[in-house]
Amino acid sequence: MFYLRLTPPGPLPSDSAGFANWQRNHRQARIFTQNVASNPRHVGIQVIGRHSARTMEFSSDNIDAKWFVDKFVCPGNNYVPRTSGRNARVSPFSFSGMDLGNSFVLAQEDDYANQLVEVTP
Repeated sequence: MFYLRLTPPGPLPSDSAGFANWQRNHRQARIFTQNVASNPRHVGIQVIGRHSARTMEFSSDNIDAKWFVDKFVCPGNNYVPRTSGRNARVSPFSFSGMDLGNSFVLAQEDDYANQLVEVTP
């Protein structure tokens, strides 16, 4: 299990071409997609390291990552989706996850709960 956070001030979002370029350069990243027909949004996360020595790379093609936080981090939260001001950025957030094979799962995904083991006497 690991715990990571998107640190302040948060990243600037990429446009679609910038996100595609980030994805090509981060081949081990997981890409999360908000499935809306008009304008699908993407978040990419690559977890680097093992055990307690971890960092991450993050990219998004939209400044609003609230859909991602709601679905994969903490449903029913009070997350503010962007920093204020002229140079607005994706707002920082924290999340937990677990290694799964060569990738990872986040705490709100079904595979996370499936990996937990209960040991009783």
